[in-house]
Amino acid sequence: QELNNEAKWSKTKVAAASRTGEIDWAHMCLATFKIGQNTTIDDLMSYKQIYPGSKLRHFKHLHEDSKIEYSDMIFFDDDTSNTSEVSRLGVLCVYNPYGLTEKLWRLGIEEFSKRRGSGDRSGATVGKTSYYYDDDYDDDSD
Repeated sequence: QELNNEAKWSKTKVAAASRTGEIDWAHMCLATFKIGQNTTIDDLMSYKQIYPGSKLRHFKHLHEDSKIEYSDMIFFDDDTSNTSEVSRLGVLCVYNPYGLTEKLWRLGIEEFSKRRGSGDRSGATVGKTSYYYDDDYDDDSD
């Protein structure tokens, strides 16, 4: 909801990159999940790459379509093979094995800002240690 409501994000481009073979279902999910009273996740999307294949191919197309440098991208994903592959392009990746939490969102934004401030534009993956994600997993089943 922060991306939808706060002015500091007004120039931010949001993209979806999915290797699913259930393409129609993925589009339906984006159009169904609400992040505000009248806003869906799909409403935030500037770019979508949803089809089976390599994350490298997805990001190549995102880069070509958006003209955004890889080093100006943050990628949140729950698959270490994806984050490993994409980080080699120069993208900052945040590993989130239980889904994107506010803590991991903040970690990604803070790490991105820190790296940009120091002039570091290399790719990396953060969030791999249990320190970052074990505390985030809230099992509401009890």
